[in-house]
Amino acid sequence: MKLDRMPLFALIRGVGAACLVVWVLLSAWAWWWQGAYAECGVGWRLMGFASWGLGLSLLPAMLLLPPVDRKGKFRWAAPARLSRMLPVLLQCLLLVWLSLDIPTADDAGDILAAVGIVWAILVNTGIIVLILVLSGIAGCCRRN
Repeated sequence: MKLDRMPLFALIRGVGAACLVVWVLLSAWAWWWQGAYAECGVGWRLMGFASWGLGLSLLPAMLLLPPVDRKGKFRWAAPARLSRMLPVLLQCLLLVWLSLDIPTADDAGDILAAVGIVWAILVNTGIIVLILVLSGIAGCCRRN
């Protein structure tokens, strides 16, 4: 009996996309509606939202996108490589964990905004390295 894995890929993409949407909305709330603007100005809030909200979610969003058919429609149930989906799901789990105590523009918004750039670089670089390592392992297993 052959297992149909197509609904699994649609589920993975849907759960990942939902996590990313929730993360971006929580980041918008944390950086634009928390704290006084006298403590943390608009520039720092914009930088904080860009680094924490968008910087941590753009790479998984691009990797979760399904292929497009000739008519221009997304094929959400199309198969995907596990070496790509596993790191994306790990980053989505990281975002869920971060959302439990999300960085906000309260007291030290300027410092947190700058730290968000470092976090985004480290996490995205780690995810890319993990994808490359898993792809290499999968390639070695396919050859043998």
